[in-house]
Amino acid sequence: MDIFNLNEKVEGLVSYLQETGYSAMYIGYVKKMAEWLSENANHYKWQSFSDVEPILKELWSNKYTGTRYACCV
Repeated sequence: MDIFNLNEKVEGLVSYLQETGYSAMYIGYVKKMAEWLSENANHYKWQSFSDVEPILKELWSNKYTGTRYACCV
């Protein structure tokens, strides 16, 4: 699955973020998350973005504090 043409849309999003003054660190995070989603879509067999959320919660939640961290590998 191409996770809804995410790869095609990321560059436009990155351009918008740069033009509106988002930090390079945040933009890097957005690019890395999009890359991770694209690389793992077939492995997890996602059919929609709602399928992604439970995986992110499972992979990147702090089970001791209940805080969710969206972090890339």
